[in-house]
Amino acid sequence: MSIAESAAVGSMQPRPKLPLANRLLRFIAITIILFLAVASSCVVASRTIDRDMRQPITDAIPNGFPVLVFWYQNGSTSLHAKVIPLEELDAHRKDHPNTFFLLPEGRGQELHNCLRQQAEGIDADIHKQYNTGRVMQVTARLESSDQSHQSWRVRFQHGNEHVNIGYYTASSNAIKPTYIERYFGPSIALQSLPLDIASWALVWSVAAISIYLLSRIRYFNASKWVTHAT
Repeated sequence: MSIAESAAVGSMQPRPKLPLANRLLRFIAITIILFLAVASSCVVASRTIDRDMRQPITDAIPNGFPVLVFWYQNGSTSLHAKVIPLEELDAHRKDHPNTFFLLPEGRGQELHNCLRQQAEGIDADIHKQYNTGRVMQVTARLESSDQSHQSWRVRFQHGNEHVNIGYYTASSNAIKPTYIERYFGPSIALQSLPLDIASWALVWSVAAISIYLLSRIRYFNASKWVTHAT
């Protein structure tokens, strides 16, 4: 038989195939690798945006820094609360000299009700003027506390594209701002894009290498599996 005839016969041989169980397990393994790559890419994007959003306050406090204030109205024991920009605090104190910053124990539901009413009132006013479907977000979360201090995360923003979150430590009569999260629309995403691209390239390079190495394992490689079986 000539070389050409041998080559022709060789080309007619069927390509080796993995058994169904091997192919199914390989599909599952590749799916897991791709899922982990997608999840890692999402985590990277979220972390880089959070990093760029949350900035420490080391000098001047930005306008609009949200602060949670409490007071009792006209000697009443009913707790009043609202979120205001820090620059409006002096004016608020003139109207409510008994303003304080520490949430009394067991008054969390009253705080929730006050902030819900504040958000609904702002939404109603904005809707009358602009007829937007965006929702005002006025929330406050107690991060930690001891006998004389509380750490707060306070959100005061309209819709999802204008983020405004203040972090601060409060005593009874004073606050100390520590961080602020603020951005408008896609600007922060564009700022984070270079680091995102570099991180995604690393994540997907690792995924591609993992899939290649997986294909070299005898259990998932048709040629090696057939050779081993024979």
